[in-house]
Amino acid sequence: MGWNDEARSLRHRLAEMAVTIATAESRDGSAGCQAIVLRTKTVNTYPTSAGSFYACDVVTVGGTEAEGSAGSFAAAGTVYALNVGTKKPPTGTRVVASLQDGRFIFQYDGSET
Repeated sequence: MGWNDEARSLRHRLAEMAVTIATAESRDGSAGCQAIVLRTKTVNTYPTSAGSFYACDVVTVGGTEAEGSAGSFAAAGTVYALNVGTKKPPTGTRVVASLQDGRFIFQYDGSET
């Protein structure tokens, strides 16, 4: 990937994150979010070890808020998050991540498939 392509990719990711953060702020008035739902995915090559950055879809959660009602999930952009857990999550795994020092982190210690 050339320098221009990488810069364009980074600008695109930054724009997606700005939309995601603005959406979170408009919902609850806070400056960002304390936790966010992500779904791991493969962009180029899926990581082979636990302590790696994973490409993830930002997942918006929907559905009727009533006991027993089903939830819905929709992808809303791509971010990269560091797995601080001990296992490699299968692609497509939903995780809860937090933002620390400008980076998303999550912990996956579940079983590998």
